[in-house]
Amino acid sequence: MTLKRKLVVSTLLAAFLAGAVMQIGVLARDEVTTSTAPASGPTSAAASQPIRAVDAIVKDLQSVSREIVLNLGTMTSLVDETKRAALAPKVSPSMKKMVALLEEIQAATGDDSAEGQKWQILAMLSLLGDADSVKILADSSASKNKVTALNASLASSLAAYWKNAKNEAEQKKVLETFSKLVAANPDSEAVSETLMMMGNLGPASRSIKNSINTLLGIPEEGKPFAISGTTLDGKAFNTADYKGKVVLVDFWATWCGPCLAELPELIKFYEKHKAEGFEIVGFPLDQPTEELKKFLSENKKVSWVQIIDVKQTLGNNKFGIHGIPTMYLINQEGTLVTTEARGKYEELVTKLLAKKAGDKK
Repeated sequence: MTLKRKLVVSTLLAAFLAGAVMQIGVLARDEVTTSTAPASGPTSAAASQPIRAVDAIVKDLQSVSREIVLNLGTMTSLVDETKRAALAPKVSPSMKKMVALLEEIQAATGDDSAEGQKWQILAMLSLLGDADSVKILADSSASKNKVTALNASLASSLAAYWKNAKNEAEQKKVLETFSKLVAANPDSEAVSETLMMMGNLGPASRSIKNSINTLLGIPEEGKPFAISGTTLDGKAFNTADYKGKVVLVDFWATWCGPCLAELPELIKFYEKHKAEGFEIVGFPLDQPTEELKKFLSENKKVSWVQIIDVKQTLGNNKFGIHGIPTMYLINQEGTLVTTEARGKYEELVTKLLAKKAGDKK
């Protein structure tokens, strides 16, 4: 089943602590209020108090974030059973503060991203054995409020999945249950976001990762893959036409800052290896296409094919694209090598070009 996806900030805690708190602050600066607003889900003391100035809440969020980063180290520590017991007393108090502050910022601004992040932190606290968080998730999963019940169920599934990072059989059971949530909530960004967190951290095997990708609508690596569509000048195109060449599919847009920042190096790499059998196929998500046409007319070195398909957007696409820039890599036989080529395509492409098409060695 293909989930409806929107452009979302990565929700792994490391990324959240590094950037999402700042994002909340930027979005909220013009929404400072002194009224009281209820947050969905379990009510905390923070949610029932008069709302503080948003800047003050953001400052506290940044401070608590630094505490968590200092004590947690890396996210992989959370899924390491041998490290969790030692981590709990160091990290749990700061995470509890984070939950209260996220409820406070959500009440102050109505920012749904803060609400979602709160449930993710509760999942981590549950994983660390915090009894209060375990009870909140259990009680909230049975809530009559459908949104609250879904968020709590997702958080519980995430905690169970991470708890079994080395147990493929148990993770399969978690995903079997999770697939029912997918079927019942096909347009839920929270469902999609939780799946992405599972895929990015803690899959016990390649099979588990593939199962998650299937639920997300992401093509399976190691299988034949092709993208077809219409080029900017109206011609039919299919990446299968490039069989025998190494093909990098670049999902991008002219409004995407990171995409544009990475273009100079991509152009350099393309010019260096094109004659060796390397091609790039752009899949811009610009709608309408006027800005894209203007950009390409002013940047002639972006000379590779651009496939246009106005039906494919970040909110609803058949390629599993939930954020850009994203790059897929296809080998000479037309097999999908990876859906995560961004940041490592230079090494991967160079290795593939060193082989002849059909060479299995």
